[in-house]
Amino acid sequence: MATANLSTFLKQLSREMAAETLNELTDRQLVEQFLARREEAAFEAIVRRHGAMVYRVSWRVLGQPQETEDAFQATFLLLAQKLRTVRKHDSLASWLHGVAHRVALQARQRAARRRRHESGAALTQIERSADLSADELLAVLDAELCKLPEKWRLPLILCYLEGRTQEESASQLGWSKSTLRRRLEEARDALAGRLRGRGLVWSVALWPVLLSDCLASATPSPGLVAATVKTAGAVAAGKMVSIAASANVAALTDEVMKAMFLTKVKIATAVLLAAALAAAGIGAAALPALHATPTDQSAPVALIGDEAPKKPEVKTDKELLQGTWDVTEVVSDGTATDNLKGVQAVFDKDQLSLVGVAGKRDFSVKLDPTKKPKAIDLTALDGEQKDKTNPAIYELDGDVLKLCMSNEPGKITRPAELASKEGSKLLLMTLKRVKPNQEAKPADQPTVADAKITGNAGLPIHSLKGHINRVTSVAYSPDGASVATASWDGSARIWDVKTGKEVLRLGLDDAKLQPGEPSNNTFSQIAFSPDNTFVVTVKRETTDKFVAIVWNRRTGEKVRTLPADGASFAISPDGKVIACGGYRHIGIFELATGKLVRELHGDEKQLRIETLTFSPDGKSLISTGHPPTPQRGDGVERLTIMPDVIRVWDVASAKERPSPLNGLVVGRLGQQVSQTTDGRTVVHSSGHEICLLEAATGGVRAKLTGHKSDLCDFAFSPDGRTQASGSMDGTVRLWDLPSGKELGRFGPLVDPFKGGWVLSVAFSPDGRKLISGGLDMTANIWDVSRFTSRQRTVAERSPADLEADWKDLAGDAAAGHAALCRLVLSPERGVAFLGKQLQSIPPIDRNRVERLIADLDSDQFQVRDQATNELVALGENALHSLRKALAGNTSLETKRRLEALVDRLDNARLSAQTVRQIRAVEALEYIGNLEARRLLEKLAKGPTDLRLMQEAQAAAGRLAKRAAIAP
Repeated sequence: MATANLSTFLKQLSREMAAETLNELTDRQLVEQFLARREEAAFEAIVRRHGAMVYRVSWRVLGQPQETEDAFQATFLLLAQKLRTVRKHDSLASWLHGVAHRVALQARQRAARRRRHESGAALTQIERSADLSADELLAVLDAELCKLPEKWRLPLILCYLEGRTQEESASQLGWSKSTLRRRLEEARDALAGRLRGRGLVWSVALWPVLLSDCLASATPSPGLVAATVKTAGAVAAGKMVSIAASANVAALTDEVMKAMFLTKVKIATAVLLAAALAAAGIGAAALPALHATPTDQSAPVALIGDEAPKKPEVKTDKELLQGTWDVTEVVSDGTATDNLKGVQAVFDKDQLSLVGVAGKRDFSVKLDPTKKPKAIDLTALDGEQKDKTNPAIYELDGDVLKLCMSNEPGKITRPAELASKEGSKLLLMTLKRVKPNQEAKPADQPTVADAKITGNAGLPIHSLKGHINRVTSVAYSPDGASVATASWDGSARIWDVKTGKEVLRLGLDDAKLQPGEPSNNTFSQIAFSPDNTFVVTVKRETTDKFVAIVWNRRTGEKVRTLPADGASFAISPDGKVIACGGYRHIGIFELATGKLVRELHGDEKQLRIETLTFSPDGKSLISTGHPPTPQRGDGVERLTIMPDVIRVWDVASAKERPSPLNGLVVGRLGQQVSQTTDGRTVVHSSGHEICLLEAATGGVRAKLTGHKSDLCDFAFSPDGRTQASGSMDGTVRLWDLPSGKELGRFGPLVDPFKGGWVLSVAFSPDGRKLISGGLDMTANIWDVSRFTSRQRTVAERSPADLEADWKDLAGDAAAGHAALCRLVLSPERGVAFLGKQLQSIPPIDRNRVERLIADLDSDQFQVRDQATNELVALGENALHSLRKALAGNTSLETKRRLEALVDRLDNARLSAQTVRQIRAVEALEYIGNLEARRLLEKLAKGPTDLRLMQEAQAAAGRLAKRAAIAP
């Protein structure tokens, strides 16, 4: 490892030294050298020369380090791809400045969409410059610089944004000093003129503000530069961006590349059209008119030919309003706001529906276009303002609609003008028509014959309606007779499964329910206790305070409240304790009494505990949360939220349990993590994909693909064969485990930025039904029995195939998982083969192990050393005896050596032989037929110090339990 690190260091040092020697070359010479010989040093010289300018342009737009670094990388990846087509290589500064600004704007737009629709948590930005006016001026300057001709833009960028002297800039551009000074003066005048057009008075005294940019502290780190150069080199060599770069950088690069291509196509089309018009004798002055969109839709269109033009049919305002509109701008009381941006308005006859992430609100509509300004009355059909009318005015101009109304509920005065000024208490919305081809297309309609595409014709058994805000969590009762739902509206409810009727309300009553995005009294998690005595919810009491509330399942009485500032809890499988997540710690309480049993402390490894999951045996607890943000020691406190990581805890000892899962990154901001019913697979999402991690090794078993947007929740059927997932794409999908194939799909596919997310899913205890809930304020109960009771396809393996599978079972996570899948499909031969292999494993020589442990107390170093080495070689097979000896009466020195050995073996990787045995037992459990159960029961009676016996015992117990509750 040390040699590898030294080699990497020397390569990086060599490349940096080579880049330093290229500083005297012009941009053109560096480009030619890179294109001719693919020298990374040449590209690194370009990044070093212009990197600070690119980084600061991105920073001014984004103001967040991770997003700025992504935009920085995307800019130079675009350069690597388009280096041959950049028109001028004399100086790349102008091209890079324009592209960096474009990339940053695209990144900001993506981040704004994401943050606007995230359910709660917001990213905290790093401390910005104290001189806010300077930041604002520089942001405006970036936008206006992009609009200047290159002859003026180049000298401004080089002299002011990159801090070069006039002599250096003239040399770089190949201009004389007098030419540079002249164009710099012209550029200043042109830029000042553009700024005056924005209402900014730009004086000579303010030029130092622009010059100060080259001295700003925000600069790319050496690690970022090195990573960018390496990735750009791979892309320039032909590697796909999606493979070479991170997912976010790749997506950002792809979006801007497509936009640049479309811009080029539009320009080329305009040029060709102009040439065609010139050839036809039509002047170039007519060209803009061809691209203009007429604002008067009733105006006649001139036709070529003898036929007289037909006057189009004039539509009423009511007819013109019909359809879907996007809310694009909102001004409230004179201040622009994002509160309603992203919401859609749907006009259907005399009704208006506002649809967004907080749900749906309906209004009746009455128009009076004869008034000036035109009048529109909106009467609420639901919610707190039901039957109340808001008199408003409107203006319809083609595909743009403006609405102005009171921002105070109950106010009846109609606005006099389409404006929202400070103190006016008015809301002004601008909406843009959504064309038919822009609307999200629904998923293919389900068919009963095609079980591989959709579920029960997409129709739920019951749709549980009553919540007036998003349904955040759903749960089935242990007896399967009831379901529970939690919502942002301030209530949690219990429903009868047979009738679909609400039978119990917890929290707020109808008069106090909350639409929109309230800051308190929201419920975000709900679960029944295993004995069906309690219902537990997480409630947000204030902005920063969350509690877990234990309710009486029958009466709805609040039994007790437990601290849960991490907004997470988990009930142990036996129902005796409940774990509540806080900040840097997890509290373990007795569920029946509320008594604190113990605390698990995450210290600096996890701050807020976002999610908690008990293992099936209740001995371990998986938590997720983000570690602290690394600080640079420069006096600036950085608060960027880091990605969430996994930690595995031993519940009895309150200590972190050795596990290959510890420290694995699983996403950001409370990303859901689940565990299969056998505890062997941990599931989390990776964007649109579902990632299956092997608990024993930490390796990636498989990734399930099919969802069109990010994942929100997972659930597993009681028999562990089927996984359900809910997504922002509006669908619930069912997957076969372990093969990972999609079985079925419920719900229409929706645009994730227009609502419809499925936030929570849960199976019934018999696995025949599934409940889902989300942004549409409804919980749906689906019949999934034809999927969960499916017959597995049989493909019996040959003896040679079985031998190959046995070998692959000891491979990496993906290879082992694939072999496991093949064995599951071969139940008859597979069980017989696995039985032969597992029963032929030789038992541990306990007498030898005991002698080796005794030798640890020898006075001779060589004897102790030999005993230590042999015990290490035995690995996990010696752990049982070592722990037994450690619990007995031994000398302090022997105890120290035993503790060191146990710690070493606990943290060591499992041997290939042990991993193979674990996977073989898993295959037998999945097969689950009579022969498999008998084999597991036989293996469970083996020596207690064998890992094989422990795995077989647990698997046999789970199969017996499932058989007892099977319908």
